[in-house]
Amino acid sequence: MKLSNRTILITGIGGFIGRRAAERALALGMQVRGLERDSERAARISKELGVQVLTGSTTDPVAVTAVMIGCDYVLHTAARVREDGTYPEFYEANVAGTRNVGQVARAAEVRAMVHLSSVMVYGFRYRAYVGEAGPLDGSEHPYCRTKIESEDCLRALERPGSFDVIILRPGDVYGPGSDPWIVRPVQLMQKRLFALPDGGHGAINHCYVDNLIDAVFWSLRSDLGGATLTITDGRHTSVRNFYEELARRCGLGAVRSLPAVILRLLLRINNTLAGMVPGLERLAEPEGVQFLMRPHPCSIARARELGFVPRVQLPEGLDRTIAWLRKSNRLGAAD
Repeated sequence: MKLSNRTILITGIGGFIGRRAAERALALGMQVRGLERDSERAARISKELGVQVLTGSTTDPVAVTAVMIGCDYVLHTAARVREDGTYPEFYEANVAGTRNVGQVARAAEVRAMVHLSSVMVYGFRYRAYVGEAGPLDGSEHPYCRTKIESEDCLRALERPGSFDVIILRPGDVYGPGSDPWIVRPVQLMQKRLFALPDGGHGAINHCYVDNLIDAVFWSLRSDLGGATLTITDGRHTSVRNFYEELARRCGLGAVRSLPAVILRLLLRINNTLAGMVPGLERLAEPEGVQFLMRPHPCSIARARELGFVPRVQLPEGLDRTIAWLRKSNRLGAAD
């Protein structure tokens, strides 16, 4: 399917993935619109990329309708992606917002919607090389549960041939601008406060951001309506190997490890004190520890069968990421 001269709406356009997708869409000759709840981000993206961005929430039917009319495609990146929070907080963004975007898109006769779900629909204790058939497990975290529910609500709205839904389940998306997997860990490394749980033997399902963006537009060009696909770099990497390599390339020294139970306890103590002591920052959320302890990689065999090829592998992805860290003065001035 030809994408040039088509119009795509990107929700969460001010985010790490949304902005990258907007840049790619423009390079493909598409018209881009954006929906962004943060007014400063919306203004910045509109100015820097020269695209129409409406400030508003995905849960607001009026705002979504206003920016949706006349669009051919929707890329839904907006979501609550945090380690902490209650189920209602996750539900509002990840389920209610997704349902509203889907309903408006179908009513506006949008051709296809690409929804970014997550490998976290498989939970934390999945079997090795789990594929799209699952099983799914949302029992241990509201993010996992609401991502499963977001997929379900879109499948209920789908009308094959008139309103197609493509669900992508990205892995742990890293690259220039990635806050949870790059920026925050590097900040903690610089303070000598970064530590991995239980030796860092868990798996990281790393997905370089440009590989995910490739998958988005490949899935649209290939008319993959109805498909659900896991998208990662397709490599088995331990959390320790990933962060040791990141630290080495950044010149930040050895990566420490602590027993998971001790690490959680220290984070709880820190967060309690941060609410009492002026100037003391919360380092990380205790709930985030389990995200570094998933035992196995996920499989992208189905996506490969359909023609997806992850172009950027870990060494190049880290090179690009560290170049961005230096350019943006997060590691000092660029050489």
